[in-house]
Amino acid sequence: MNINTSENLNISVATVNGSGSQSANNILVRTIFRMNRSVSGKNIFPSNIQGLPTWFNIRINHKGYQSYQDQFDLAVNVNPKTLSKDIKKLKTGGLLVCGSDISEEDLKLCSNFQVVQIPFKELSRDLKAPVKI
Repeated sequence: MNINTSENLNISVATVNGSGSQSANNILVRTIFRMNRSVSGKNIFPSNIQGLPTWFNIRINHKGYQSYQDQFDLAVNVNPKTLSKDIKKLKTGGLLVCGSDISEEDLKLCSNFQVVQIPFKELSRDLKAPVKI
């Protein structure tokens, strides 16, 4: 990524409502704040129905701006249903972190930024942790 992350960084995390992601994202925001960075986070969930899409937008900005922008430097997508929509909001030169099950059609849309694929399903299957965790 060709950005100075200590100055300005916009992150979008796409998940599924009811997955516990808001707690994890709030921990990330607090961690960035404790690194002495001006940061704000906003959970965006169009519906309270479990299983529907939700996004958590994080903005790190040295001037203290708190509103999120509609274009992101970093997108983390663990909701395949919103991937093609989220790709369109990623800035040229940005970074997409997504599951390894990305479709060939969506992968063709990724020519303007870097893609890191992580086998989320395989990793979580091997954990054998209780569902509540």
